[in-house]
This record gives sequence, structure tokens and C-alpha cells, in this order.
Amino acid sequence: MSPADAGLAKQGVPMKSAICIILPLALLLALFFGCSEDEATPGGPGVVYTELSEDLATRTLTVSESPYLVTDTIRVLQGETVTIEPGVEIQFSGLYWLKVEGELQAVGNTSNPIVFTSNKSNPTFGDWRNIIFSNPNVQSEMSYCVVEYGALYDTNGVFYNYRGGISIINSSPIIDHCVIYKVGYNGIYMTEGSNPIIRNNVIIENDDNGIFCQPGCNPTIEYNNSWNNHSRDWVEVPEGVGEDIQLNINRDSCDVNYNISLNPLFSGEGDYHMHSCSPCIDAGDPSATGDADGTISDMGVFYYHIDPNNIRKSTEGTLGINNSPYRVTCDAFVLPGANLTVEPGVEIRFEGLYGFTVYGSLDANGTAASPIVITTDQEDPPRGYWKYLTFDKLSSDNNLEYCVIDHGKAVVVDSTDLTMDHVMVLNMEEYGLHAINASPVVSNCEFIGAGLGCITFDSLATADAEIKNTIVAGAEGRGISLNYYCSPTITNCLIINNGTSGIHCGSQSNASIINNTIYGNGYYGVFCQWNSNPIVMNNIIVNSDLYGINCQFSSFPAISYNDVWNNHLALPDSLSGQRIDYNDCEPGTGDISENPLFVSAADEDFALQNGSPCIDAGNPEGEYNDPDGSRNDMGAYGGAGGNW
Repeated sequence: MSPADAGLAKQGVPMKSAICIILPLALLLALFFGCSEDEATPGGPGVVYTELSEDLATRTLTVSESPYLVTDTIRVLQGETVTIEPGVEIQFSGLYWLKVEGELQAVGNTSNPIVFTSNKSNPTFGDWRNIIFSNPNVQSEMSYCVVEYGALYDTNGVFYNYRGGISIINSSPIIDHCVIYKVGYNGIYMTEGSNPIIRNNVIIENDDNGIFCQPGCNPTIEYNNSWNNHSRDWVEVPEGVGEDIQLNINRDSCDVNYNISLNPLFSGEGDYHMHSCSPCIDAGDPSATGDADGTISDMGVFYYHIDPNNIRKSTEGTLGINNSPYRVTCDAFVLPGANLTVEPGVEIRFEGLYGFTVYGSLDANGTAASPIVITTDQEDPPRGYWKYLTFDKLSSDNNLEYCVIDHGKAVVVDSTDLTMDHVMVLNMEEYGLHAINASPVVSNCEFIGAGLGCITFDSLATADAEIKNTIVAGAEGRGISLNYYCSPTITNCLIINNGTSGIHCGSQSNASIINNTIYGNGYYGVFCQWNSNPIVMNNIIVNSDLYGINCQFSSFPAISYNDVWNNHLALPDSLSGQRIDYNDCEPGTGDISENPLFVSAADEDFALQNGSPCIDAGNPEGEYNDPDGSRNDMGAYGGAGGNW
């Protein structure tokens, strides 16, 4: 009989009567005051717990008896083994430990992890104590486990010696594919003499350090993600751990043992599934058993299933028509030395602000009947819905043929080669093509609608760079922009209705601009500045808002055999006599200023009518003759390449 029961008996209150009085009173108090949120359990009403309050001999904690509720500190006794089945959940109702003095085998799986957590409905740091391994003679294991909300920060008393969500005291367990989250002290703490294997874990947002090693430990720490822990992610760890020196398979910075410190991009609070862009995907130990989708093991407890039509991170091999359309769900790339081939008819849809970078090589060769389409997953997307298709300086042998690319930011070629043939680049936010220290070859393409410019060359494009038989139209900025020593050959192009200049040559850019039709551009047809001396020959340059050819700052282009007419449209018709076709430069040999007589400029048909003054009016040298052998016609359909 308890002291309270004895007291009631002494007062002459029968036990049954006492119970009848106390129980209704307790119920009334509970109804009146309610239960505090901290006392409510995550399981809610009707959850049946299996209580754990005594030390454990050899036994198995089964999923059928889960969830378990720890109501006192419990020990796995020395010489005993406790096995925990996948899917078991163990909740701690207060500041209690799980002390492993024997052996613990807590091996979940990616479908059914084992969870060690708080019993509170609004859990937080330090709701319970921790898991302590202290047997040096056995190798316990925790795999595919979640440890969350434990390790109360307490500098007083015995707990100070066990200050981790998982504390390893002169012991050597395996900690693999676990998530350790929001514990009140270190994620994993180990003392002298401990040699654990810590692999493929995600250790994040703990209230002190991620992994803390006391002097005298020799752990194996590899393929982990320790990130955003309150103090530091790695403390007193073996040399090289936590020091980024290389790139892993995802091209993320990592240390010598492939440990990273990056946001794992979990789905949400307490949900350890990963977003497609998680750096933990495919970042685990490649020598271990891979994930069920056939890919490299992921860090953490839940693997991210990669569908056959899902493009993310490292991409190589062949994108076949059978799995089209493909979904780009994260930044993706072709690794150095690898190749990606895209079959005709394939459609690639970006599902957000992601990019695709080629460090190896890309062959995207469609056909006229079955072009390759690189686009968005939206019906009416804005410009710049996805980022960049980038050909990096490490790449080579890149080919785009019969492709349609739309609504990204830009196609970028950086210090490498690129051949584009019969490619349409539409409605890009920045540039249709941005070549940086590169000399791409562009033919039979269309660049229509871009924010800053349809085609831009920056730095050292050589005469090997070509733009031919191509339509460049509708940019808010420049049609073609050449900056800093760029000297491509631009032939047989329609450069029409761009917001500022049709062609801009700046900073010693000496292009060959031959047989183009440059029509209706916002400022200038051709603008040369800062010591730029291009060849401007056999072109038709008409209906620019300001000047047909404008030269500034010591630029002296070689101008000949052009029709430069009816520019300076910013002046009203009443002042048409004052319109200026050439500004700070003069007409050259063979230049005329007459209506070229297009078939229908309003319908963007810039072929020449019979009787056009531009027919047989280009450079008479034989090398410039038309395909039929006659003298060169001015404009985009004249010269050897005019039959397009």
C-alpha cells in the first residue's frame, strides 16, 4: 500500500470510495486545465505504446510492438544483444538514456528506417538524453536510423562526459546511413580509444558541433554530410576531414574522404526525403550496395529514386526517344571525358530554374522531321524560366543540329568549340548565344527574341568563328555584338528588327561583315567603336532608326559595295532630306543609297524583286560571285552562300 493509500485508510475512507472520489476529480481537472502541448504525444489518441523502462537482455524490438515509449533510462546489458527491426520507432518521454553496454544491432532500411525521437508533439533540442556505446569488445551497428531532438545541453553532472546525440565511449560501432538532426549537443561525440566507422550519414542543425573527436580516437569518417551545426561541422577530426580539396561525382566540393558540408535539401521539418537537387544524392560510398534504382548509394536514410526520364546532376550515355520527354529537375552536367548523345525527336523539359553544363561532349543531332526540343514544362513560360545551356572550357566536340531551344537564359560557349546547324533559339532572357573566348560555327540557324542580344561574342573570337545563313531578329538589345578583339565572319544573314544595333563592333573587333541584309534596327545598322575596323561589304543596310553605319573613337571600317539607304528614321518624313546613312565615315567604292526593292519587307521577305538596284551590284571579284556564277548581288541572298 502506498503512503497515500495508507493515509486515506487511516482517515477511515474505504479504498473503493477513495478511488470513486479521485478518478472523477482527476477527469474534471484534466478537462478544465487540459493537457499541455509538451505532454501530448505525436501518436495522438488511440496510440498503443510498448513501454521500455527496464534494462534489456537479448531480445528483438519488433515493428509489430512499435512504437516503444522509453519511460526511464535503459541499458543493453553487457553480454546481451538487442536487435531492432526496420520500421521501429522509439520515443523518449523524458531525459533518459539508451546505454549500450552490450551489443545493439539497429539496422533499418531505406523504406523503413528506425527512429529514435522525442515523445513531445512539438519536439525540440534536448527533449531526451542520448545513445551511448561503451563496449570496446563488440561492434554494434546503427544503419538507416534517425536520431533527433535528443542530447540536452548540460554542462553539469555526468552528462557532460556523454555530450552527443550518439556518444561513443572507447567503442567502435558502425554508424551508417543515419540522419542526426537537432540534438542539443554534438551530433556524434567520441572519446579516446574509439575507432568507429561513420559513413553515409547526414548530420545537420545540431546545437553544438556535427562530429567531435577527443584526442586518441581513430575513426573512419567518409561520405558524410555535416552541415549548419551551431558551432562547427567538424572538430578535432582526422587530418583532411572537412577540408575541401576536390570535387565529388556531383561536382560539389568535398574533402579527401568525400565528406561534404552542404544543405541536404530535405523535404521539410522531420521529413528526410530529399529534393532532386540534394547534394546527398549519389554522394555516398560508391563501393557499397547501390540504391534500388541502380544508382550510387545516397547519403541519409531515404534514397531519391531517379526515373529513367529524370535528368539531374551527372548525365551521360544516350537520351533515347523511348523515354522522352525528359524532365530536368535539378542542375545537370556531362562530366569531363564523358559524352551525352541525344536522339532525334527527344524533348527535354526544364522544371525550374536549373541549368545544364557540358564539361565533356554533347551530340544533340536531330533531323528536319524530328528536331530535338529543349524547353520548359510550362504552357506559357516567361523568358529565363531555366538557366543556361553551357559548354565549358573543359568540353570539346560539341554539336547541336536541328534543335529548338527556348525560354532559358542563354546558350553559353566558354573557351571551347561548338557547331550549331539548323538550330532555333527563341525567347531567351539574356542571349541567344553568348560566346566567351570562343569561336563557334553557326549556320542555318534562327535567333529570335532575346533580352540583351541575340548573339554576343566576348573576347578573342577568331576568324574561325562563323555566323552564316542565319536569321537574327527581335532582340531587345543588339542583334550581334562583338566585344574585345573578336573577328568572326558574318555572311548571308538577315539581321532585322533588333532593339539597338544590328551589328555592334567594339574594342578592336575586326569582323568580316559580308552579304547581309540589316534592316529595321533600333539605333544603327552597323556600329563601330573603340578602334574597330571591320570589313563591311555587299550588305543592304536600311531603315535603321538612327544611322546606317556609325563610327566612333578611331574606328575606320573598310566599306564597299553596300546599299545604305533610308536610315535615320527617327527624323520625320518632312526632314527626310537630312537623314544620315553614314556617321563619322564615308561611302566606299561601289556603295549606293537606293531602295533595294525587297519582295515584301512587311512580311519579312527580303528577297530582291526584279529590277532591284542591288542585283549584280556587289563586289565584282569572282570569289564573291553568286551561285549561278553571276556578279554578286548585295544582301543576304547574294554571293557564294546566298542560295538558302
